[in-house]
Amino acid sequence: MSEPVDLAALEMAFAKEPASDAFIPLSTAYLEQGRFMEAMVVCKKGIRSQPDNIQGRILLAKVYAGQGKVPKAIDEIQKAIDQDQSVAEAHFVLGQLHERAGRFEESIEAFKAALEQDRDFSAAKDALAEKGVEVDLGPSPEELEAQRQAEQAAAEAARQQAAAEEARQVQMALSQSAASGPAGAGPAPTMGGRTVSQPGFAIPPTTSGSMNPGGVEVSQPYFLSQMETAAPGRSGGSLSRLGFTFGLGVLLLVIVGGLIFGLRAHKASQEEIKVVWDEGKLPFAKGTTRGLEFSAEKYAAVLRIDEEHPESAARRAYALTLLLYERGRRDVDDKAKEALAVAEKVAKKEGPTRAAQVYRKLYEGQIDEAIADVAKVDAETGSARLLSAKVQALIRGGKVGEIAPYLAVLEKADNPTILAQVGHAYRRIGEYDKARAALDGALRLEADHDPARAERALLILETKDLANLNVAYGDVSHLIDLGKTNVGTTQRGYAILGRAEVERLANKEDEASRDFETAAKELFKDPQVMYFNARWLAQKGADDKVLEALDKATNIDPYRVSLWEAYIEELIDQKKYDDADTALQKAQAIFPDHVQLLHGEVQFIAKKKGLKAAEKHLRDRLAKDDQPEVHRELADVLYDKGEFDEAIKVLQDAAEKAKSASKLTKASIYTMTGKVHARTKDYDAAIEVLKKSIEVSPSYAPAYYWLGYALKSNDNDAAAKEAFNQAAKLDPSSRMGKRARKFADKI
Repeated sequence: MSEPVDLAALEMAFAKEPASDAFIPLSTAYLEQGRFMEAMVVCKKGIRSQPDNIQGRILLAKVYAGQGKVPKAIDEIQKAIDQDQSVAEAHFVLGQLHERAGRFEESIEAFKAALEQDRDFSAAKDALAEKGVEVDLGPSPEELEAQRQAEQAAAEAARQQAAAEEARQVQMALSQSAASGPAGAGPAPTMGGRTVSQPGFAIPPTTSGSMNPGGVEVSQPYFLSQMETAAPGRSGGSLSRLGFTFGLGVLLLVIVGGLIFGLRAHKASQEEIKVVWDEGKLPFAKGTTRGLEFSAEKYAAVLRIDEEHPESAARRAYALTLLLYERGRRDVDDKAKEALAVAEKVAKKEGPTRAAQVYRKLYEGQIDEAIADVAKVDAETGSARLLSAKVQALIRGGKVGEIAPYLAVLEKADNPTILAQVGHAYRRIGEYDKARAALDGALRLEADHDPARAERALLILETKDLANLNVAYGDVSHLIDLGKTNVGTTQRGYAILGRAEVERLANKEDEASRDFETAAKELFKDPQVMYFNARWLAQKGADDKVLEALDKATNIDPYRVSLWEAYIEELIDQKKYDDADTALQKAQAIFPDHVQLLHGEVQFIAKKKGLKAAEKHLRDRLAKDDQPEVHRELADVLYDKGEFDEAIKVLQDAAEKAKSASKLTKASIYTMTGKVHARTKDYDAAIEVLKKSIEVSPSYAPAYYWLGYALKSNDNDAAAKEAFNQAAKLDPSSRMGKRARKFADKI
């Protein structure tokens, strides 16, 4: 047990010498006591007086982490690492923060970096061992230094030996020269067997026109001898020939000089282009909003050097058009239009140009034209950017049933922008596990990718995956902390909307309302705002406004299955069956036989035609679509009919078929099974299977609700109250969540 800290003494020491290291133990003591605000204030004061204090920055990062401000903590610890790469603890803390933010690949790399700096860092070893990661650190710094010194010694010995050999050969040449020539003169150098006094000049033809066969001595350069023998003024003589030869030589020199100058200028231009191109290459690949903007500037610089550089023209058009269409940057509209015109002139067939053309048409509402542009783009041979643009065009055109083969190819890409777009598409069609995998993949490639972070946060909040609420909060905080200049307008709006939803779940109504109003202004008529607003309104019991919000959302964006699911079920709950029927028909025209619409569909049939009709509909569906979700819905109908034994059998089949299904599907099947057991008063069996449901998906609210019911019926009031409270906390806006709150209050 550690000795108690004399906090008063630490505070006194810091007060006496605020510019000293006294802030370190005081901040540490505050941090250990959970007094984050005091720790932050003291730590910041200390860092201001000692900006190079690495330990202070590590402490401040820990304080931010304790406050839940993971992005700020990462920024602070990165500053410490940038100041001194050799501090192992800084890398280890960075690994912990990445792990907390759900970036597991980055956490592993940080833990490895900690061990590279300190091979005996046991905490980093343990962290990697828990993940099953083995690390081969290679030779130690001492071993590397010894190897370096040995290599230097060997190189020096080889250099000295070569120098000695060269000196020996020079000495031998001098000795041979002295022995072969007259006193005071060495032998005349020869060229092709001819003695030449001025080396470097070609031997001319003889006066007869034949070539000198060799052996002829030439005492001076050819053009000097011709000048001496020529008669002044004689036409056809040597001097005339010299004049002609000299003039031609000058002309040739001018031509060759110009050619050399042109080649050098061209080479300089190419080198300059390569430098600028390379500067834009990495930001373009990262695909962040700031990265695309930066790369577009670099490609513009290349085009100022070479206005017909096709790759730069294509990439600039793509970057600017994506900023406009996907990131909501309307300020680049004119630049994007001009860049696309240039690309269509000099790089018409380039993949980025064609993708930019599609996005431009989608932005301008020319959906059919955009689809026509990519009609012949094949999933196997099309470039990733063009395929992704095709997916976006098909979605906007209501052809969501055609996107699956393209997504199957694109989800294997190693491009963060493509993966973020894949995650967006999967989220639209209700493939939430695949959406999360794609978005996580994008963020492993580029941690600051703003569309991927915004999509992941909204995905977590939309599916009420509150076990990952800290990841969603980390994502939205990170985007907000990056600031307006580094994040797309749309992505920043989504981040503020996501933060509002997190605040609502934490019962911070005032903060949530302020953030929601800000998000609504930035996003204008975005259906995401209407969707989350409908949840808030449902929690407040404003049923008419809920329907109004969802009706607007489905009209603006009918190609998102979750909007239809919420709208249809709300219509049925409010007994507006005719409207529900109309909405079902519209939704099924876009998402035929989608399991996410099945619950509303079955509810509608049961209300309008009875439970027998609903059962028949589901058994007919099973004959052609043997999915676990269909079994689950059939069990629900059988439960309502009171056929509990048959319901259990159907649920057993559902559980068997759900082995490879999503966690949410598994949890819903186990919860339904627990519900049936509870109804038949087999409370022990109900409690067992409901705990299994919670183990599979810790944030699935219905599992806690029915666990509370079973525990209450089994006379375990304390545990029942806790379960009901958890259900109400996880899903406060639903009718089930409201019932759970009432039951908890009564216990």
